Amino acid sequence: MTDIFLSYASQDRERVIPLVEALEADGYSVWWDRNIRPGPSFDREIETALKEASCMVVVWSQDSVESEWVRNEVDDGVRRGILVPVLIDDVLPPLAYRRRQSANLVGWAGERDGEYQQLLTGIRAILDGSGEAGAGTSSLPSPLSTRQPRRAKSSRVGTMMAGSVVGALLATVALTSYLNWDTRSPYHTSYHYDLAFAEHAPIAFVGAASLGNGRMAFTISPDGKRVVYVGLEDGLFRLYMRELDGHETRALPGTENAYGPFFSPNSRWIGFFVGNQMKKVRVEGGDPVTLAEVTYSTGASWGTNNEIVVATDEGDRLQSISAQGGKAEILLEKWANFSDLLPGDSKVLVSLRSDLEISVLDIATGDLETLSVRGSDPRYENGFLFFTREGSLYAMRFDPANLETGVTPVPVLTSLRVEVYGRGQWSVSASGTLLYASGFSVVQSPFQWVRGTTATEQLEFSPRLRGSFEISPDGRLLAVVERSAGDDEIWLYDLLTGQSRKLTIGGNNDQPLVWMPNGNSIIYHKALPSGDVAYLHELDVSRADEPVLSEVYGGDLRISSVSSDGRYYGAYNKKGLWVVDSETNEKIDLPGTDSDSWGTAIAPNGRAVVYTSSESGTYQNFLQPLPPTGQRYQISRAGDAEEPRWSSDGTMVYYRSGRRIMAVAVTISPEISIGAPEVFFEGEFVNVGGRSYDIDHKGQKALVLRDVSTSSSSVRVITNWFDIVERMVAESER
Repeated sequence: MTDIFLSYASQDRERVIPLVEALEADGYSVWWDRNIRPGPSFDREIETALKEASCMVVVWSQDSVESEWVRNEVDDGVRRGILVPVLIDDVLPPLAYRRRQSANLVGWAGERDGEYQQLLTGIRAILDGSGEAGAGTSSLPSPLSTRQPRRAKSSRVGTMMAGSVVGALLATVALTSYLNWDTRSPYHTSYHYDLAFAEHAPIAFVGAASLGNGRMAFTISPDGKRVVYVGLEDGLFRLYMRELDGHETRALPGTENAYGPFFSPNSRWIGFFVGNQMKKVRVEGGDPVTLAEVTYSTGASWGTNNEIVVATDEGDRLQSISAQGGKAEILLEKWANFSDLLPGDSKVLVSLRSDLEISVLDIATGDLETLSVRGSDPRYENGFLFFTREGSLYAMRFDPANLETGVTPVPVLTSLRVEVYGRGQWSVSASGTLLYASGFSVVQSPFQWVRGTTATEQLEFSPRLRGSFEISPDGRLLAVVERSAGDDEIWLYDLLTGQSRKLTIGGNNDQPLVWMPNGNSIIYHKALPSGDVAYLHELDVSRADEPVLSEVYGGDLRISSVSSDGRYYGAYNKKGLWVVDSETNEKIDLPGTDSDSWGTAIAPNGRAVVYTSSESGTYQNFLQPLPPTGQRYQISRAGDAEEPRWSSDGTMVYYRSGRRIMAVAVTISPEISIGAPEVFFEGEFVNVGGRSYDIDHKGQKALVLRDVSTSSSSVRVITNWFDIVERMVAESER
């Protein structure tokens, strides 16, 4: 528990140190981001500190008035009524906060009288519970020389009281003023509040979604009256609905194991997915109607023409299906990820997963026009193009008729839960009521060792946007695909010391990552215009990385495994699977595999190969002996099985199935024998695409990115959000 949370721009770090020292010398405990421990998520540390602080001091400067991060923190201080402002530059605070009189410390040299005493008086007013400092236009109260500053220990009472009040507000969906606009402002008053869901049925971000990938977990109706979300009750996922102006939450019958809800344009129907089926149900209830069979959908957009555009096959295929049901029409086969219909229903916003380039698909012609904007989960609302980028939501002006964008995108939400591949957990009504789940990108989740249902150890690495990863054969090094400033690079971590270094440069470096048996070199891939090309990087050798097997394939391949003697490579592309003998360059075809198969994993002794196939409509893992005999053996039993890999001794095959890591005992010689799958680990971890787990070389534990916030009892609400976005975009254009 702390007395004061200090909100300031990072550029002012050295300037606020004297203020922190003065406040601490006067007996107050002060939290500022210098207190963050290395390793845990930055966002979560700040959120916890905000909740535990009894007072917030915001330091307004030339830099902080432009900081969206500071504004987000100040929003919380305003909402809780604990804000005390300070000026260290001669600036006007942002419009929303000008009615709170600031203590003027411009040119302050550490004096303990005058304006500094006014600051202390404002802090005491908050900590003593006598009112919000600076809430009106009058100056801060005059100093009370007889009052002694409170000590850090006594702040706990105020914090506990604040926590109780906040809890009560959450339970009743209390509304508090967010922006005290000037009466001459062209904008409407906007409010921030927490929308609480039933305690027995919290929102589930991943829920029953296929492959353990988070989809949209909630949606607000276009008319702004209702919210539908995926909830978890008694171990079962289903859809729940509540009126925005009411208090009751009710389950929608027939929606068990539903995920990815979305509304019809008239707000009368709710679309959703169960397994590989797309369904709809009336908001009043009734029996759900099955519309079509869809495979591994990532989301849908319901047009005013009563056509639903749905992304299937993990975004590989975009299809159009009538809201009355019927046969699907394929619109695009190009890793479109997510989609959003533009006004008029003739064009669709898509984000191409290969380079995150936002494009517009013309449904009639099939033409793609790029917008020269990179991001994920593009959506159009009220004259703006919204998209996610590295854990934040951005906005820019957009003319859907002429496909013209503004100059510079502006971050409008910087504390947003973003799923794998960039799906942001936010939804907005036609009138501008926004719902969003605060958080961060799930691929920033911490690395943890796990076994059974237990997380045994967390690796204290700095939070970064991470993808596929692979442990070296000796268990000492960890190679990871990481994204920064739009570029994908390969990083190397020492699991003993925690030290890290970047292996690649130039961007577009990707998975699979494959360690060579000696542990001194690693294969990675580059996404080039000609296709995927595998490269070999030798550690501690200063020479250029060289392509691997390019003379066999001529490019466009992915190497996903190598035998323990380094002779045989498992490879695949969009045409099928192969095993390549690196000594003879012989290319061994695997019978019965085609574009529906991927992820070739060779046994350490080179005598068998396992892989994933979707030919049955669901992902399953199969084994074939080497050399191929025409026979194959199914390794997995339930669906959603992918990412097969061998144990280092070749006696076990592991694979991922949703939120489980399964283990299967396998014998290759003298004859093939396959045991029953057993659960090696079950729990919440992130499906990053590529390889989402690895097993230590002793076979005792698994390394995963552990998703530690898969449910929530509430979401944030902002009314008249479009006015806020307009203001932020307009300010950036000045």
